[in-house]
Amino acid sequence: MGSFKGIESAKVQQGGVYLLQGTYDLLIGSAKVGKSRKGEEFFAVDFEIEQSTHPDRPAGSQVSWMTMRRFDGYLPAVKGFLLAAMDAQEGDVTEEVCDTAVGVDQPLAGQRVKAQVIDIVTRAGKPFTKVQFFASKIPF
Repeated sequence: MGSFKGIESAKVQQGGVYLLQGTYDLLIGSAKVGKSRKGEEFFAVDFEIEQSTHPDRPAGSQVSWMTMRRFDGYLPAVKGFLLAAMDAQEGDVTEEVCDTAVGVDQPLAGQRVKAQVIDIVTRAGKPFTKVQFFASKIPF
């Protein structure tokens, strides 16, 4: 004993592979909320890429998209994703719907969405990857 003392409480670090600039057809794997290593709340979705315009993210790749609660755009980003994933109307996304989407039943798993990803510079001068989701029936 000794080398592994405390292993029971160790958190596995999961590095993400994120979307790069381009357009994508995505298959939803899971949606979740959680806390980062710094204790910050997030909403994240894991996808399988079905089609991509970015050579470093080919079909079959597993990617994630994440938004952090501390940002002003958190709720609009979550709502935008859910509107696309559910092919829903503005009023259809409620707090209860959000809780269900990240629950154990994972009702969005197996649904498809499209994404357009662009790199921008924020007003503060920082680089940011903007992801806009669309219902899968909408052609690019």
